[in-house]
Amino acid sequence: MDFGKLRHYIEIQEHTEKRGDSGEVTRGWSTVAAWWASIDPLSGRELQYAQQIHADARVLIRMRPYDGLTPDHRIKFGTRYYNILDVRDMDERGEVSECMCVEVKGG
Repeated sequence: MDFGKLRHYIEIQEHTEKRGDSGEVTRGWSTVAAWWASIDPLSGRELQYAQQIHADARVLIRMRPYDGLTPDHRIKFGTRYYNILDVRDMDERGEVSECMCVEVKGG
């Protein structure tokens, strides 16, 4: 992969739960990592692969691997949020991760 194409600064987020003083649980998201990635609309073979996973997949995000990245995480880019549908090792050498994602309105 041409790492010069990693021009989108993203945040990887995971679910959090906080217990308030009165015992109520507040759920949210917190950023666990931030770095550069590429975000591309799906086309051709990538779109065919994405449709096998989930019909609404719209983008492919490529980045250096983040240990433990799963569909339980989400990706934030600016004011946009993406649910991760699938994560795979692009080159089978642990150098590039591909995430099939769908944009979530309203974060």
